[in-house]
Amino acid sequence: MLFSIFCTLLILLITGFWTNQGLYSAAIMCFECILAMMLAINFYEPLATSFKETVGPQLGEPGLLILIFLASLTIMRVLTDKFLRGTLRLPQALDRGAASIFAFVSAQVLIGTIMLATQMLPLGRSVLGFERYDTSLTRRSKLAFFFNPDGFVVSLAQMIGVDRFSWGDRNLALAKPGWLDDLHLRRCNPQQQGRVWTPPDALSVTNVYRVEHIQQLQVAVDGDKSSHNTETVAEQVNPGSSYLVCRVRVAQSAGEPEKTFVLFTPAQFRLAGPRPTGPDSKVQVYPAVGMSDIYITPPFDTTKDAVTRTSAAVLVKMDANTPLALTPEKQQALLKDNAYEFDVVFEVPTEDFQPWYVEFKQGARCEINAKEIKTRPTFATAAAAAQAGSESSDDSAQDDAAKSGDPSTEETRQGRGNANDRDRRRNRSGNDDKKPDVTVGRAPAGRTHLATAIKDRTGEFDLLPVPLPKEALGGHLRDNKLTESHLVLDTPTEEIPEDKRCEKFWIPEGKKMVQVGAEAVSAKSFLGRPLELARSVLGQYHLQTADDKKFFAVGIYMEAEIDGKLVMELQYHPEPEMPERALEEQRRLTRNVLATRPDYKYGFIFLVDPGSEITHFRTDGRGGGQELKISVSP
Repeated sequence: MLFSIFCTLLILLITGFWTNQGLYSAAIMCFECILAMMLAINFYEPLATSFKETVGPQLGEPGLLILIFLASLTIMRVLTDKFLRGTLRLPQALDRGAASIFAFVSAQVLIGTIMLATQMLPLGRSVLGFERYDTSLTRRSKLAFFFNPDGFVVSLAQMIGVDRFSWGDRNLALAKPGWLDDLHLRRCNPQQQGRVWTPPDALSVTNVYRVEHIQQLQVAVDGDKSSHNTETVAEQVNPGSSYLVCRVRVAQSAGEPEKTFVLFTPAQFRLAGPRPTGPDSKVQVYPAVGMSDIYITPPFDTTKDAVTRTSAAVLVKMDANTPLALTPEKQQALLKDNAYEFDVVFEVPTEDFQPWYVEFKQGARCEINAKEIKTRPTFATAAAAAQAGSESSDDSAQDDAAKSGDPSTEETRQGRGNANDRDRRRNRSGNDDKKPDVTVGRAPAGRTHLATAIKDRTGEFDLLPVPLPKEALGGHLRDNKLTESHLVLDTPTEEIPEDKRCEKFWIPEGKKMVQVGAEAVSAKSFLGRPLELARSVLGQYHLQTADDKKFFAVGIYMEAEIDGKLVMELQYHPEPEMPERALEEQRRLTRNVLATRPDYKYGFIFLVDPGSEITHFRTDGRGGGQELKISVSP
């Protein structure tokens, strides 16, 4: 507040002074200020690069900007005072009125350029008490109230720099998108003395993908105790926007000088986009709204807590100024080849938004090449068709997509696992001559609908989702078949020798096994919270027969990518005491872990009476549900 008042008074004083000098002198001063400003903005970076060995960019860039501006303005003013003497004879009212316009522009350019250089300094989030954004990055303040001199300078430079004073092959708006916001975000350190400049190669992006929602990080500190909660889905700042996630690698060289940790806030990660397609492209800067759950309650110099791979797999929304620290002791789960790897979340306007580059603090920048993006596959073509209300009684939606010529179908069907393994998995859905006919109806609507059955992996069969090595199953075998178990293991990607693999479930006498496949499209596809299936709601999944008999799920399998590997969690309880409560809470693929993964797949396992006529798949006891017709063999 005081800094804005001070700048406002300076603008008014300079305006008054040059107004009193008359139109002739004020006009010359105005043009000289603009020319000096353009010279300074055009040349300060090349000169700072030339002197980077002696003067670091944190001080060199702002210092050279103000030095070039003041030096060129002084030289031009001295020369004009010496050689362009005289004045215009006009009525005093007209002279002063016209002079005030030029004087005001001169004051705006003079103060704005100085303030622009001041904001480049590593002064922390605030500059002499002025802070451009509140902690949530939702309220933007103008320097010097409605005068906004730094914004005036940037806008004027962009307007002039469209055709002249171009920066390489781009104009200023593309060379420095969201310049004022970027200046504020880059220095949003947890500590004022924290490092702002980082080496250019300290950041890389290894993957880019999208998610429908992230979790809200809630931390409560009471003395030495703290509670950490990520159960709630975070609200989007702009409804209808999309979450874009970049997996980044931050080198240890980005750490604090002579320290063992990297200190930063989420706001110091910025995403620029969309990728420009021409000189008139509009590019904006988007600060991070969340990242992997790597938050540890300060102080950072203790080792009682550490980030785990499980917690880092959850994407959480946090305050833009949340203090974060990457330390070798606490972040071993993230440290790979002298770099920390984790996910950063940006909220972008549309789902087809094309990112341009990601920047961390000042200096570390990585351009995102669309050809090199390794997006996460979604194994959801069939589920998407079912959710849209399409019938899948003849061919699965995946086969329909393949027939339509969708180039991504093969990758979608196979995912990141071994191609042969994916093909085996598809064959294990019973798509052979011995499989009874299965009809899967429209996906139902309503807020109680929590899952959508798909034809793929649905039918009467006793095969495991994928063959598993017997040595990993321990005492969970009965007659070389999988029996009572709750397992977490990596999905095999190599062919297992026939004598060392388990391929089937053990089924109690007098029962038949029916499996129902389901695939997650997104949180919206299952009406907001499909992840409840990892909680108590699992007990409500059941098949209903034509004579209104219910068979509750006694097993479930889930598969998701964790740390670059496909992980499967499988439960099977063939002889439960309470069939309606047979399923346990997930151990590894929990609701929080799955919340940030649009590509997980799962299926339900039921034991039914021989000869049953299955008519519906239901997710609760309130009626409704999805039509599912299966004639179980006698």
